[in-house]
Amino acid sequence: MAETEEQETEEMAEQETEAPDENEVAPIIWSQKRVPNIEKGYNPSVPFYMMGIFVALIILSVIFAKITS
Repeated sequence: MAETEEQETEEMAEQETEAPDENEVAPIIWSQKRVPNIEKGYNPSVPFYMMGIFVALIILSVIFAKITS
């Protein structure tokens, strides 16, 4: 029984060491997507576009409020 338990724990340890290799691929891909490509020009992702539109609307509303007051 002791030998089979040792083999099972060794197999579990091998499986646990293989898992981080698969998980390390995702952060690298996400970080590469966020880096702008200088050759093609600055191309930010959608949240940056949304934030830019939001800031533009705030600025326009402040200008409109000052003109009408």
